[in-house]
Amino acid sequence: MADLLVHAKTVWTFDRAKPKAQAVGIRDGRILCVGNVFEVRESLTRPLELDLEDATVVPGLTDAHGHLVMLGRAAHEVELAAARSAEEVAALVAERAGQVPKGQWIRGQGWDQNRFPGGAFPDRTALDAAVPSHPVLLERVDGHAALVNAAALAVAGITKGSGGDPPGGQILRDELGEPTGVLVDTAMELVLRHLPPPSATELEQLLAEAARRCAAAGLVGVHDAGVDLDVVEALRRLDERGELPIRVYAMARAGGPRFAEILQAGPSSKGLVTVKAIKFFLDGALGSRGAALFQEYADAPGERGLITSPEPFAETLAELMQLGFQPSLHAIGDRANALALDALETAQQASQRTDLRPRIEHVQVLRPGDLRRFAPLGAVASVQPIHAISDRPWAQARLGAERLLESGYLWKSLAEAGARLAFGSDFPIEPPNPLRGLWAACTRHGWPTTAECLERTAAIEAFTTGAAWASFEEAETGRIVPGMRADLTAFDRDIVTEPPEALLETEVELVMVGGKATFSD
Repeated sequence: MADLLVHAKTVWTFDRAKPKAQAVGIRDGRILCVGNVFEVRESLTRPLELDLEDATVVPGLTDAHGHLVMLGRAAHEVELAAARSAEEVAALVAERAGQVPKGQWIRGQGWDQNRFPGGAFPDRTALDAAVPSHPVLLERVDGHAALVNAAALAVAGITKGSGGDPPGGQILRDELGEPTGVLVDTAMELVLRHLPPPSATELEQLLAEAARRCAAAGLVGVHDAGVDLDVVEALRRLDERGELPIRVYAMARAGGPRFAEILQAGPSSKGLVTVKAIKFFLDGALGSRGAALFQEYADAPGERGLITSPEPFAETLAELMQLGFQPSLHAIGDRANALALDALETAQQASQRTDLRPRIEHVQVLRPGDLRRFAPLGAVASVQPIHAISDRPWAQARLGAERLLESGYLWKSLAEAGARLAFGSDFPIEPPNPLRGLWAACTRHGWPTTAECLERTAAIEAFTTGAAWASFEEAETGRIVPGMRADLTAFDRDIVTEPPEALLETEVELVMVGGKATFSD
């Protein structure tokens, strides 16, 4: 591979010794030197030159929490984000039903009852009337609840007399005990298990589509939060064929299909795909009132959410940590976050593994007293700043104004308390666009206070060095310094110095992974 000289108006290295440059010299996929164009050219052997002109280059950005299969699948499902009522949802699904054979499953995603009149969960009445001949499963925007029709309930055997709620889930019922069609958290599995899985070829296509979309958004890597072994194998096949444009740090879904094989193989890294973390769900989501809270929901007296983790949870964590796996715990509510921290403390003591950088995913609601518990555990706060903007219209209804400001989305407070921040988007719940996350982290748009806003460089570091730390790769990526991988992202504007609103208009010019361009505008 020939030497490569990349130069631009500005190169932000995020290296304290040399924070700013104009050129990067690359050899064999790694950064050889950084400096001005003349000195870098002199250090290379007959280099190919890539002049990005007025662009700005930064260390390659990584989304520390996304879902590649879901992103790929979203492009083929009924998109319901624009629906403003259960009737509009039904009409959109009916349109798709006219295009597929009777009896074939129809999937959709993106509905949000907070946009419906009254903000209450819908029922299946309109869906049953509009789509009687296809089983239908429609996931809520957060992926933690689903609306299904009578045909899907029949396939799953869910009836008035079919029994109670599964552990960690809820089957919503009307006053007569009939299922309304809304399934929350683990109750969704009662229907999901009946859907035909994609073939190996289809799975590769979904992953490839999603990975290309991530690269086009400016990402060099994704931490895929909750995958099964078939997804890992499909990613590795794509990588072997040179069809994977991003690095993937996979968090295996605890208890998923072939999970025992993942444990038996142990942590592994090959090419662009690494499997080292195990993902657990401790609660649901705030929007569907599944997030586990200490105090009841302000808009649902008596409800405090759902704890979805199996018991004895800390013992399970300790066993996995002894195998060298990083714990990755989904926790949104303050009660779930406290449980996560308690379990990690116990598991670290039992396993004597304090080197595994445990991750808590989302950390949306946290008791202020728990802020300082992250640093002693070496724990990563894997958060998605854009959620604070998207959730703002209804989060106050769920928590009340005082609790929201005291405990909600505490990025800066976590950082000041010593927690490592790693930023992501949780795509496809949000688009896989890191610039929207940067804008959210720096502006807190729509909030009455900016106390939790981050400085621009700190926010960028959460997508670079923070994500690298969360995946044990801080010596390999996240900065532009000699010896590191040549993972770079170039934009048409200076994302370090431009005003926050300009981030929403900034375009990706180039994405480079290991010295290879994986996206070019």
